[in-house]
Amino acid sequence: MLSCNDKNVQENQDYLIDNDWLLITITTDNETIVLEEKDYYLNSAFVLDFIDDTSFYLNTSINMALGKYVLKNDTIKFTEYHESTEVGTTDPKQTKINKHLLENMERVTNFSVSGNQLVLFGPDMTYVFVKN
Repeated sequence: MLSCNDKNVQENQDYLIDNDWLLITITTDNETIVLEEKDYYLNSAFVLDFIDDTSFYLNTSINMALGKYVLKNDTIKFTEYHESTEVGTTDPKQTKINKHLLENMERVTNFSVSGNQLVLFGPDMTYVFVKN
């Protein structure tokens, strides 16, 4: 398992940048949303990519979404996360996932990597990704 306690920040960042991560679940206090194959409308849907040491994209179901991030010790902070295109979806599940990501991504505070899984944690929520 990688965290900044085990390796330095640069090694963690390099590992995150070297891989694309596919969102598979969102868990909150109230529910768990499990993404299914049909939820990945486009090949780039719900894929988290750390572009470089400050920028990332995590596309919503049908829109491109970008933001900034900072790693420090065992924390990660996402900022300026927003969609750069505005196509709508009529699928209620996709709408719910999109809304959750856009409203809550900036609340993520910590991360861990174990094998092929990346987990992002925030108050009352967890995002689980796998290597794509």
